Amino acid sequence: MIVNSELLHPLSPDLEQPPTIVTLNGNAPISIGTPSKPIVRGKCLVDEDLQNIQATVDDFITKALLPYVERQSRLLHESVPIHYF
Repeated sequence: MIVNSELLHPLSPDLEQPPTIVTLNGNAPISIGTPSKPIVRGKCLVDEDLQNIQATVDDFITKALLPYVERQSRLLHESVPIHYF
């Protein structure tokens, strides 16, 4: 989804709508749509789901993210001139 020309993940909290404030016949404003409890995500996940998510994240970090960061760090190190003072 694109909001304000920015691509957002479908589960991003930025997509949640702020509460709507209305007044009824000049009375004090009330909020409509404000949850009385904080929004809880993932409450229907079972232990196996949590383990699979953890394994996927660990796999992503070790096989993709760390090698990428190491390559970028190496490239940056090679591109910065070394000065001896």
